[in-house]
Amino acid sequence: QVNTSLYNFRLTSRPLSFMRVKGSFRYYDYDNRTGVIEFPDGYVETDSSLISTAVRNLPTSYTKTRAGGDIGFDVFSRSNLNLGYYYEKTERENREVAEQEDHIIRASLDARTLDWLDIRASYVRTQREIGDYRYDVYLDGGQDLMQLPQLRKYDQADLTRDFIEFMATAYSTDALALSGSAAYGTDDYHDSPYGLIEDNRYVLTLDADYAIDERLFVNLFYTHEIY
Repeated sequence: QVNTSLYNFRLTSRPLSFMRVKGSFRYYDYDNRTGVIEFPDGYVETDSSLISTAVRNLPTSYTKTRAGGDIGFDVFSRSNLNLGYYYEKTERENREVAEQEDHIIRASLDARTLDWLDIRASYVRTQREIGDYRYDVYLDGGQDLMQLPQLRKYDQADLTRDFIEFMATAYSTDALALSGSAAYGTDDYHDSPYGLIEDNRYVLTLDADYAIDERLFVNLFYTHEIY
């Protein structure tokens, strides 16, 4: 039994003719109300021997709170600069890390260099900080999973993430639009002696949209990813 709650709030404003401001708040709660099952007489291991230690399951729940905003400027007649910062806090029950914080900064530049060509460049950096890491949290259920004390599961590990992307869209005709993007990202788990330590990825995407008539559209796309 799981109860979920999701709240989204967004505020947008244009205080000046050349400035746009956006603020947002998001709250998500995954409330796991599955009952705890007790095994007082232990369990059978590898179909061969009885382990007499009493064990019980540990239902996991979590909440995510995200708040932040973006500010955009018209830097030239056909160019826009956007800057943003977001703070995300994750709180968990019955997992190794009870509290985790993400600080996210991002920047993008959109330009229409020609009447038929749009260009966009963007950059995002995420800095993740975790609280205490309980590698033996499963002892609360009565069973030792023999995890290494230095192990860090990558979704609960200190992280520095960088992601950069370039996009271009060409409007060849009134009916045809062609776009392409190239992106590079890297994740550095700098405090993880074991587990996932580093992740690098390259993404290439090509996309075509064609309007056959007012009611019929065709889309073709290709994506190639390397991790």
